[in-house]
Amino acid sequence: MHSLVASMAQHTKGYNKKRHQAMLNIVGANILRVRTERKLSQEKLGELAEVEKKMIFNYEHGLVDISVSMLTIIAEALEIEAYTLLMSYSEKQS
Repeated sequence: MHSLVASMAQHTKGYNKKRHQAMLNIVGANILRVRTERKLSQEKLGELAEVEKKMIFNYEHGLVDISVSMLTIIAEALEIEAYTLLMSYSEKQS
């Protein structure tokens, strides 16, 4: 029985990790899309958000976690509502 619980826990952990990465990818793609629509460089967005250009790159490519406060700061720099950075393309079309 213990091995079944351990197996289920391992499966859930992998599933959650995939969901987490998928969310980071959605947020990153949205940051990149809006930044390019606004014709901002990574460097300029970094200046507006008071972070290094490399962090903007990392966020856009889903390489690092992004805090709620940083999500809000970037959204403000992009002049959009923060929740829109969390929406997948299909959700925006509805």
